[in-house]
Amino acid sequence: MAPELNEISGLKDFVQNLNDQRKHVKSYVCSAYSVLALMMGARSGNAQQKTALYETLRLRGITQIADIESKMNKEIQSFEERLTEGVNKAKAECVKVLEEKIEKEIGSAFTKCRSVVKKYGEHTPQSGEQINLNTALSSFLTDKIDRRFRNSFPNSGKSGPFYGSISAFSLDCEQLSNNSDEVGLLLKFLKNEEEKVKTKLCREIRERKKQVYNILTETVKEKLTKGYEDAARQRKVKMMKAKFMEHVETRKDLMFDEAKSNMLKELIKLKEQRAGNGQSRPEVQVGGQQASQSSREQDDIMKTIHDDLERAMHVSLKKETTVPGKTLT
Repeated sequence: MAPELNEISGLKDFVQNLNDQRKHVKSYVCSAYSVLALMMGARSGNAQQKTALYETLRLRGITQIADIESKMNKEIQSFEERLTEGVNKAKAECVKVLEEKIEKEIGSAFTKCRSVVKKYGEHTPQSGEQINLNTALSSFLTDKIDRRFRNSFPNSGKSGPFYGSISAFSLDCEQLSNNSDEVGLLLKFLKNEEEKVKTKLCREIRERKKQVYNILTETVKEKLTKGYEDAARQRKVKMMKAKFMEHVETRKDLMFDEAKSNMLKELIKLKEQRAGNGQSRPEVQVGGQQASQSSREQDDIMKTIHDDLERAMHVSLKKETTVPGKTLT
């Protein structure tokens, strides 16, 4: 079986590389065609016609951007409601559930207990299942949002209130192009720019969604750091457990409230964070070490759509376009 598996794996890699190359070639050809369309289209149409078209497209963009924002705000509100349910349940039940889990999976084993607290709640035995006290606690929240999260950020990357609303965005350049031969090439340029913006945003959301989800467990781990460290200083299993559970009892309300708040902030950043504004996600510290690095800052979705397409419309319909030796108006 090993040779067959290796051959299949090799074939998959080959096909993936081939697909990637095709995507690069397609992107290059589309970009080249787009630039040619811009240069050729700049020679056609009169200034008054272009100005009217610019205003039509601008108003369409404003309307559709508002629709995208409305759908995303509604989805974020839905996440907040489910997270609140999880927080309330966690505050009421987490101590009992955690005590039962510790008793069942750790018991009186000194080495195992010490390993768990020294590794900030995580222990992977040579045999058996991994112990993770952080995910056990954050599961009160993740269980409430898992289905919603899958629907909001499907692996297909084509539907849902985030991907779907972006993919559905359209200035309807093709329809306008059919009605106006004189500016048809400029509209083809704008259509290509529109697709580039949508592809860019959907890719960034795919890259970001994992850290949005993981922030719940990361926050729990960060808030329990001192409890793990205090427990690790104890010399008996009973004292380790008592010290850690004391910390959970006193910090649980703040911990779950902050986990909820951090996830909502991450969801909002998908929509509102500006590139280059100096903001970043909350830094989560565990044992003096940063638990996760923020990915590069994301563009505001609404701002990106507006600014990138506004720039493309300005270049094609409002501004003189230059090529070597000529000025195209």
